Amino acid sequence: MRNVAEFLEHILCRINLERDVHIHRNTSIDTLDYSGTRLNHGSKAVFAAAGEPCRELGSASPVKGILVVQEEKWENQGSAENFPLVVLCDDAKWTSKNLENLLWVTFTRSNPASDISIGSQIVIDARKKPHHTEELE
Repeated sequence: MRNVAEFLEHILCRINLERDVHIHRNTSIDTLDYSGTRLNHGSKAVFAAAGEPCRELGSASPVKGILVVQEEKWENQGSAENFPLVVLCDDAKWTSKNLENLLWVTFTRSNPASDISIGSQIVIDARKKPHHTEELE
């Protein structure tokens, strides 16, 4: 994939949260994937969106439509329509600094079965969990 941000924006402006998000629980995962609580066990998420855009995306991170939040608990504080994806993290400034940080935090610190909730938005809890190892400096 040549342009990850463009791809994510393509999905986010088309996604129907009632139809297009699929969580596969208790499935095997790569040995190097530490998002689950046991070696080689975890879950996967599929965002299967297609068709014409159904929303305008807000801009608050390296990817339009993604809101990065550093809070204990997320309560919708703005237009959910413009930000279909919210990422809860430990350090919002660092996470939203660039695309690489956003992708790293979002997809290495979340187990879809336990860390994704879907309502008026997809909320991914990408905060560090007790079973995560310390980061290398």
